[in-house]
Amino acid sequence: MIKEASLDEVLYIVNYTIRKTAEDVIGFKRYRREPWISDEELNLADQRRTIKGKMSINPQDQDLKQKNTQLKNIINNKVEECREEWFNKKCYEADEANK
Repeated sequence: MIKEASLDEVLYIVNYTIRKTAEDVIGFKRYRREPWISDEELNLADQRRTIKGKMSINPQDQDLKQKNTQLKNIINNKVEECREEWFNKKCYEADEANK
């Protein structure tokens, strides 16, 4: 028995396939909008983006919503910690330069 896929599912599969193939063939350069964001936060954001894609296919899945919220909170906390650490480091460097 062949399962008929919805338009959203087919679109998700096509988009994923194109992105994955382009990443494998061309490569992928990470873009950092802010200098204090580390690779760990970017990887967490990628995980969250994947979950959000799955949520667009199945918006009623409470487990996905919960994982999305947890990842959002983790990302926000880690980014805030890294931001604070980065600014403290810059302030320390400025103080050392003034001595």
